Amino acid sequence: MKHHISGRRLAAAVLTLSTVTAVTGTLVTVPAVAAVPAPGAEAADVATLPVDTDIISVGDTGYLTSREDSDGKTVLEWRKADGSVEPVSGASVGYDSTSDFVVTGEGGSAVTVRDMTAPAASPVTVDLATEFAAGAKLVGVIGRDLFVQVPGAGNYHDLWLYTPNGEQTRKIKLSGAGNHLSFKVVASAGNKALVLVTTRYESGVTFRNQDSLALADFVHGLPLQHETDTGKLVTDGSGALTHDYIARVEARAEGNRIIVDRVGKLPKEIRLDSSSQKAVIVGIVGDVLLYGDPGQAADNSINPLYAVDLYKTDSQPYKLLERFSSVAHAPDGAVHVRGVKNDIDGL
Repeated sequence: MKHHISGRRLAAAVLTLSTVTAVTGTLVTVPAVAAVPAPGAEAADVATLPVDTDIISVGDTGYLTSREDSDGKTVLEWRKADGSVEPVSGASVGYDSTSDFVVTGEGGSAVTVRDMTAPAASPVTVDLATEFAAGAKLVGVIGRDLFVQVPGAGNYHDLWLYTPNGEQTRKIKLSGAGNHLSFKVVASAGNKALVLVTTRYESGVTFRNQDSLALADFVHGLPLQHETDTGKLVTDGSGALTHDYIARVEARAEGNRIIVDRVGKLPKEIRLDSSSQKAVIVGIVGDVLLYGDPGQAADNSINPLYAVDLYKTDSQPYKLLERFSSVAHAPDGAVHVRGVKNDIDGL
């Protein structure tokens, strides 16, 4: 089943799937086997996946998936639009690049970038520890642009942009002065990347840690721009960025909640119930926020995908999918979800 959500149009397909009437966006549903699309749905190719396969990244010409083989080893594969499958060897970890660049590694400091639109081009591997310093690690990927957290003096860190591209390779420091503890790139829109930042402020013998959101123009390689201070962000946090919205998950004493800053409106808060405390932000499509706690592709655990209209002040979350296990973001802003609806399982 392919849930391909894009644009800002109200479609009958959304109503067919969710029974909620005020939803912005177009929903395309394609089951793992051929089926007649719902009325008003946009046509799309059928995507067939093995039961235990999850989606990692989506480009214009295909998508990257992950599964375990009979020996329990992780297998990465590039599934092309024509239905053929190309193994991605020498790697067990893939990253959501929102492009036809496949970025992989083994969980260490070595990262490999492949341009899947240029089969004759050799993969490019960079050892971040060698290129920067011991302890350097990848904290975000957009296309072939790598965001690298690099240790500095006093156990603090800097954020660098590294773009392996032959003679046009870029290596740019994005973070400015400050005692930065960590960075994580969680979303992008246009030229901008959304970065979760934790900074330590010292006063004499005391200190406090402050979480914040920053934007980086990675296309032009410009320095980080502070957007807003936040409450405490959840560990290994998530977020979303569009031209109208910025979302993050904050940890509160009474329970985690999603905070969405809205252009021209007051922020919207979505309180997460006891079963959704581990929820991550899947994305924002049009005026609709998607979130949930992903489960495993091959089991029957209850891990719903929820949606909520951000434009209406009094809108409430509703269940979009019965369960889901993975998500990837396409170059056009579409959200691809590996999940289940009405007992149909697929992408």
